Amino acid sequence: MKKLPILVGLFVLFCFSLTLHSCKSSDDDDDDVTTTATSTAAYTGVAVDPYISGAVFCEDKNNNASCDSDEQVSTASSASGVFQFANAVTAGSSIIVKTQGTHNGVTYTINLARKIDSTADTTNQVVSPLTTLAAKSLTAQQVAAMLQFAGLSDITAADITADPMTGIASMTGTITEAQVVRIRSCIAVYAFIRIMNGSTTLRSLSGTELYLSATTSGHAVNTILSTMVTFVKSGLNPSLVATLQSAIDAAPVTLPVITAEDVARTAVAITDYISKTGYETCNATTGDYQAKVTAAMAAVQTATGNGANVAGWASELGQNFYAVRNKGSLTPYSSHLNGFPHIQAGMNCGSGTFEINSAGAVACYSQ
Repeated sequence: MKKLPILVGLFVLFCFSLTLHSCKSSDDDDDDVTTTATSTAAYTGVAVDPYISGAVFCEDKNNNASCDSDEQVSTASSASGVFQFANAVTAGSSIIVKTQGTHNGVTYTINLARKIDSTADTTNQVVSPLTTLAAKSLTAQQVAAMLQFAGLSDITAADITADPMTGIASMTGTITEAQVVRIRSCIAVYAFIRIMNGSTTLRSLSGTELYLSATTSGHAVNTILSTMVTFVKSGLNPSLVATLQSAIDAAPVTLPVITAEDVARTAVAITDYISKTGYETCNATTGDYQAKVTAAMAAVQTATGNGANVAGWASELGQNFYAVRNKGSLTPYSSHLNGFPHIQAGMNCGSGTFEINSAGAVACYSQ
């Protein structure tokens, strides 16, 4: 998209009184950021993993990984992840997070980014863990190859910059692996980056080093990424939609249907728990990066009962999130749902979201 003429840009700024404040680093708190959306934004982005709300971004024009005072700041992302810049972004710059938002109702923990590689990238774009990984000097083809090597064979280069939530809310019944590969990839890479951040060495790897380690069996990056893919595939299993639907169909009244969105939120809650365990262990372990990765993966296996706990968590969380999403429709039938404790728990959860707590039990999230 061509840049707006200066006079038009001034007119837009005047009409909507959009004040761009100075920007600190992506980890700083910013109460002074103007986050009111404008209908005439020159750039619209979508923050997704799944959709991330309340996140504020800046255009990092000099690519110093910091929001400088002369760099434009976005509105806060909406419930559907949408954020806007008043002015067009420039090819060669990066979109980086300034203020963290929430996903699944809990604070998001990695710094999202997207490199604006060309003029074609200067219009509406997705910002996700996949684009964040690509921003580490990797091509979309390389990111796809890393994920394919880790066990997600259906992922393609085109998927790396696409919205992984497209169509998820309407997917019911029989769902294929290919239909959920984007959101699986997104959640797995989020967990991978979070755990990798526990090691200064891994955090500092170049794009070339990341790619080589990810595509070599047994190397640190491949070990983390493959493990996260395995757990995400268990938590976001297409067959889980049909399994949960069978459970819902056992109710004495006709209830709304289960969708892939319920399962996606389930996978996020499980992955948040696993990645937190991995990150904290990696960060606390002394020694080189190999020792850190070994300890982190061992902690993840212990926390999940070597994977045996995932199916139980998925079944319970799936019903919890289903009930949260359909609370209004389910409330009139609450007296018929006494035999569905997980649905009742979802209806009674004040925060509207669930987590796996430090004891490894599913619980209504409480900050």
